[in-house]
Amino acid sequence: MDWTAEKRFSHALTLNTDRVVSATSLGSIFKTFCLEFDRGTLGRNLTRVPQSNRLDAIAFPEKLSTNAHLHAFADLKLASTIKGSDAAALEFARVCWMKATNGAGTFFQRPQPDGGWSGYCTKRFDGTYFFSQNYWPH
Repeated sequence: MDWTAEKRFSHALTLNTDRVVSATSLGSIFKTFCLEFDRGTLGRNLTRVPQSNRLDAIAFPEKLSTNAHLHAFADLKLASTIKGSDAAALEFARVCWMKATNGAGTFFQRPQPDGGWSGYCTKRFDGTYFFSQNYWPH
């Protein structure tokens, strides 16, 4: 079974930095994105929020030496409910990404990632990936 179907991610995201960065720096940018998204969706004190409510995402880095970006799977269903619509949650995610990249990035999304997206995300897979839960405050 395709692991993406098992996890039931709601969206496919491309998170572009519009610059060259290392994998470590890209991980730090993704961490900031996850934290901003969770705080803006769930409140400032995330230690009191059940982990099951936080952003669930996995992102794969690509083209670090030319135009560093992430291809990601994300579950934005709860955020869509909290923000009032899917469009509002996506706009908020875009704002969080722009903040994380200091205004230098771009944000693209599509709903309902499929098996083709998983192949696309991992076409240059070198073993590097970022899980949102690795950045959750405890």
